[in-house]
Amino acid sequence: MISSPFGMRGDEMHLGVDIMFRRRTPSDLAERFPRSTPNGSKMHFMPDAIPALAMSDGVVRFAGNTPRGWTVILDHPAGVTSYWTHLSALLLPEVKRGAYGPTVVAGQPLGLIGYDPKDPARLKHLHLELWPGGRRSRAFDPASWLTGLPVQVDPLAAMPATPPQPRVA
Repeated sequence: MISSPFGMRGDEMHLGVDIMFRRRTPSDLAERFPRSTPNGSKMHFMPDAIPALAMSDGVVRFAGNTPRGWTVILDHPAGVTSYWTHLSALLLPEVKRGAYGPTVVAGQPLGLIGYDPKDPARLKHLHLELWPGGRRSRAFDPASWLTGLPVQVDPLAAMPATPPQPRVA
């Protein structure tokens, strides 16, 4: 679910949404994913080694390490670009800016969800932005696109049977 929405955060515009699993109650899974740890906050949690999955087919426009963690940018046939960041590992080959890489299919693992290296709390979450026409300056709220996707109730069910070998920094 969306743990932090699109929009203004104090003086700064948050151009995407942050995604985590929602606790059913504030104490839900407290022993496995305690609050105030990299895996948990009061209302949300993120287990280790959960893959970020492509939301639709696309072509890899960029896949590499950035100051915000491993990042993947996908161009989709609908004319929208998706930007995924705060990954702890990449599950795709690296693709430099300005080059195009492999195609991906909906549901394909892109990387393992991590945290923003610039965040002192190091709370694990996935950051997603959507850009029409591939232009970040036109970013829009991904919430409406996410509502049509299947909900993953069991975070461990998102794990592939045989995880791909990640690229780590």
